[in-house]
Amino acid sequence: MRIEWNTGRGYSAEGQRIVAEVLSDCVVFYDTARGFGGTVSLPSFAGVGDADAVQRHVMRCYDRNDYKSTPEDRALFNRIVREAQQ
Repeated sequence: MRIEWNTGRGYSAEGQRIVAEVLSDCVVFYDTARGFGGTVSLPSFAGVGDADAVQRHVMRCYDRNDYKSTPEDRALFNRIVREAQQ
C-alpha cells in the first residue's frame, strides 16, 4: 500500500510531501521536500491498511528520528524518480 500526504511544514514552497509504502515487514518513506527517506518498523497496532494510522506512525517516528536508512527506502526513492520521468 502506498500513501502520500503533505505535512504543511514549510520545507518547500509546496510544503512537505511524504510518500510511504507499507511492505511486509516495515514501512518505508521518502520526504520529497528535504530529499531523504527512511525505514520504520511496522506499527504495533492492528490495521496497517489504515492510511491515517500509518501516516501518524511514520510522522511520530520521523519526528523522533526513529528510522533507519535501508536499501528499501532507497528503492522507494528510485521508483518515485522513475514514475516522475514517465
